[in-house]
Amino acid sequence: MEVVNKPRGIAYSLARWDSRSSPRHYGFSSLYRLPVFALVICPAIFILGACSPDKSTEALFQETLAAMEQAMENRDVGEFMEYVSDGYQDPLGRSWDDIRRIAQLHVLRNRNLHIYRHVAQLTIVDEQYANIVIFVALAGQPIGSAESLANTRAELMRFEVSFQFDEKWQAVSAQWTRAGISDFL
Repeated sequence: MEVVNKPRGIAYSLARWDSRSSPRHYGFSSLYRLPVFALVICPAIFILGACSPDKSTEALFQETLAAMEQAMENRDVGEFMEYVSDGYQDPLGRSWDDIRRIAQLHVLRNRNLHIYRHVAQLTIVDEQYANIVIFVALAGQPIGSAESLANTRAELMRFEVSFQFDEKWQAVSAQWTRAGISDFL
């Protein structure tokens, strides 16, 4: 009589597994730990990370500056203007529309826009208002450092800007003048 080894399917394995008292017999303990980790531990870690304290006011403000810089480098005046308050008014009487026109002029004048900024002073008052003195270099090529400004054709400006926080930081007023290379060092 010839003995034929019949393949044993999943039903046989499960029936055999059910007949045992412990799943450890077949080494299934690691399979039980994986769902517990994936279904309980991972979401708990994610929730704890999401509940971390809010970013500091200064960190949010720095993100705003970076977003404004990125918008101009991307030549996206609409995105840049999201950070200028509708009620913008400076001492010379310029409004939101005037700032939009100035930003559009820079985009039209320069095929490539690269910005280097140096924050000289930042004052945040009551987490609602901020005043900043910032030096900005606008150039047609990347600016690696303040020292490289001497060899770069760039427009150097000094800005004094007042911001207000209303869901996000927005400029409400600004004054600017020409700056020199020494202001960046």
